[in-house]
Amino acid sequence: MLAESEGDHLACQPLANRPIVAHQIKYLETNGVFNIYVFVHNDAATKTRMYLRDHYESDPRSNLYLVVIQDEETESAQAIKLLLLL
Repeated sequence: MLAESEGDHLACQPLANRPIVAHQIKYLETNGVFNIYVFVHNDAATKTRMYLRDHYESDPRSNLYLVVIQDEETESAQAIKLLLLL
């Protein structure tokens, strides 16, 4: 069972007893996407990493990358630009 969700980052909020981000990753894998980048702000990185480690069994073909964004002001569009630089 997942820990208390109050105060957790949105991606770590449980849905059907798994973090929301785990459902999104599973959807990508089911549809043939195996290089998956998860962008999180620094304050959510540790908890997201722990939730994925403890509650998600990835497809053996998957390469899951957790990209930590240090700047709290970075928005989604800026994160996509970062992805293009990788």
